Amino acid sequence: MKKLNLAILVIAFFTLQSSLIFAQANKLVTAKRVKQTDKKVKPIEAYAKKIENFVKAEKKPHLVIADVSDFNKDEKPIWKKYASEAEFEKARETQESYEIAYIWNKNNKPVAVNFTYSSPSGDWAQYVYYIFREDGSVARADRELRTFMGDIIVNRIYIYDETGKLLKETKTFRDLETQKPVKATKNFQDMDVKIYKSINTLPFASMLSSDATDEKSLSDAEKKFVPKGWKLEEKTVGDLNKDSLPDSILQIVDPNPDAEDYNRNLIILFKTKNGGYTKVAESKRIIRCTSCGGMLGGGPADISVKKGVMIISQMYGSRNGVDYLHRLRYEPATKRFRLIGEDINEFDRLDLTSKNTSTNYLTGRQIIKTSKGGENDVKETVKRKRIPKTKKYLRDINYNNY
Repeated sequence: MKKLNLAILVIAFFTLQSSLIFAQANKLVTAKRVKQTDKKVKPIEAYAKKIENFVKAEKKPHLVIADVSDFNKDEKPIWKKYASEAEFEKARETQESYEIAYIWNKNNKPVAVNFTYSSPSGDWAQYVYYIFREDGSVARADRELRTFMGDIIVNRIYIYDETGKLLKETKTFRDLETQKPVKATKNFQDMDVKIYKSINTLPFASMLSSDATDEKSLSDAEKKFVPKGWKLEEKTVGDLNKDSLPDSILQIVDPNPDAEDYNRNLIILFKTKNGGYTKVAESKRIIRCTSCGGMLGGGPADISVKKGVMIISQMYGSRNGVDYLHRLRYEPATKRFRLIGEDINEFDRLDLTSKNTSTNYLTGRQIIKTSKGGENDVKETVKRKRIPKTKKYLRDINYNNY
């Protein structure tokens, strides 16, 4: 009996030691990832600080764009541009606006945009202050909600990389009256708002500058590929077939109010040596329709070209959201765009849980990362597995499957 008890004690001891070693290893892995994230975040915060100083020096915004629709009647916003804050305030004397964007430009491009949202009741107000990079991608977004529904102030800060991937999110609560840190009360009601990941996805992008993404940015050679009645939302330029010529990726929309699903089309044009274009691909099923995004979506996709790979990033949802990205490469043998990889990030913006599935269709490898807990208590698990090296192409992608 003594020997049996001793054996049980030995097993228990080694089990405990193994658990401690495993826990320590997990802490080291988490610490390493946090350190890597901090390394990416620091230069972004330094850039944001530089733009903040620029805004302070400029003081007044260079442009104001406001929604002048009737808050209680109109379903869609009616955006109007004002040359100065003074001009906007004068117009506000006779017509109030409840969604306003104050814009600061640098080198004729928006670098800071401060959105204010409110309602006629005056029982809440929300502010989202964006810092944009020179390439138009969002670097940081500071979001503040002030509400009498819980008498609370909620501050959130989002840090993004150049592709729109969220690197870091912080959230704090303060008492509306005393400004002191508090915990969220039971009667607190959060109010969602869309976060724009690039200048081109702002709801009034075509009003920002002469080189904005409206129909005038198309050459005559490109316009002939746009169906009658359709309008350009965004154009991305990059070399997709390695001939050193700038190819065009067009996101067009059917403005017909009766249009429902699949009212967006993606058209890919290869530029020819004589200055013309050849249409090589199109899809009405990869870019989400204008009403298929929820609070987090609705705008065109974020598209970029890197080393010949077309990267398409989209998001939809509200509290629960999905941020997904496709990587496609032109395959000369089939004259089609092959899906070589995708990242799907499912997340809960309230409890900060997430599941990220990254798939490489060329290598047949998939990595699944799940994260639970808040900013200071992250529990992350990583699983790796093999998948069939299935050949998928642009025509096989349907946003309803994500």
